[in-house]
Amino acid sequence: MYEFTEFLNRLMAIMTIFGLLCAVFGIVYFLILKKKWKLVSENAVLLALIVSLSASIGSLIYSNYIGFEPCNLCWYQRIFIFSQVVLFAVALYIKDKKHIAAYSLTF
Repeated sequence: MYEFTEFLNRLMAIMTIFGLLCAVFGIVYFLILKKKWKLVSENAVLLALIVSLSASIGSLIYSNYIGFEPCNLCWYQRIFIFSQVVLFAVALYIKDKKHIAAYSLTF
């Protein structure tokens, strides 16, 4: 179990660093070229679903499989991230890219 926990911690760290690098690259790209990044703008709902789903799965693995007990603030965070998964999945299913930002920002 210790080896799996160590592997998962390293994987999450690498994924976090990769995500931050992509975010910084995207911001710099947008600021320098003053253009939208077409790939990201066309698939924003899918990318948001992937991020929220991976956060939900990661938190469930840590608490249910590895056995880390979440704190009270973690429970509030989970409530909002689990609802984001449902919102983005429904928006992707009904192809509602226009209004999902308003719904998502409430959480």
